[in-house]
Amino acid sequence: MVSIMAEVFYGKDEYWKPRSKPLTIKIEEKTENRLKFTADGETHTLFNALRMALLEDENVKFVAYKLVHPLRDKVVFVLETKEGDPLEAIEKALKKLRDKFSELKKHLLKAVDQEPRNPYFIPEQEWKKFVEENF
Repeated sequence: MVSIMAEVFYGKDEYWKPRSKPLTIKIEEKTENRLKFTADGETHTLFNALRMALLEDENVKFVAYKLVHPLRDKVVFVLETKEGDPLEAIEKALKKLRDKFSELKKHLLKAVDQEPRNPYFIPEQEWKKFVEENF
């Protein structure tokens, strides 16, 4: 379904393909307070959100990731905690992200049920024309 929607939105292009590669993780280093892993199959979409959620944790000493190459869906992720298992910090951050996305979904579904409203940056007459043509 997602690939069909992407094809409709982006058109059929032999060079652009939605990500369909499974996410694989390889642990490079694991100590009491440090975790370094390589993730293949994902980029900024997932790991920037994870990094930002981890930065909100007081127990996180350092967190960063880098793309191996801009054309590859592969990142190296490093996490250091002040104390405790870094995997517990990741679990806590992922729960926080799940909660945020559930809240976002709730608000989006509520907004879809409402009538479209004019955004502040579109003149009233342009908005009326747009609504007449599209709704």
